[in-house]
Amino acid sequence: MEQYVVKGGVPLRGEVSIGGAKNAALGILAAAIMTDETVTIENVPNVRDTRVLLQAIEGIGAKVKYIYNNTVQINGGSISDLNVEYEYIRKIKSFLLFTWGTSWKV
Repeated sequence: MEQYVVKGGVPLRGEVSIGGAKNAALGILAAAIMTDETVTIENVPNVRDTRVLLQAIEGIGAKVKYIYNNTVQINGGSISDLNVEYEYIRKIKSFLLFTWGTSWKV
């Protein structure tokens, strides 16, 4: 684990950008498809699991729009098929969250 050691009597100044938490983002993305309204989610980390889940969400018919860095809009109103291709399932560890989200659309 990286660490920073600060020595001296000078106050620290500046900004640090904190990335989003992948596991929290996966649950939020899965929950976003439970409504037929457009949901805007900010601070979504650009990692493999979130990208695969967004592809799976698109694969069942939801509309996914990338707004800008780490912001996504999802609208589950157009979901037409709750069968998710195995290609997505095998790529993502937290697929149970997505399964849970789609079960509310039935």
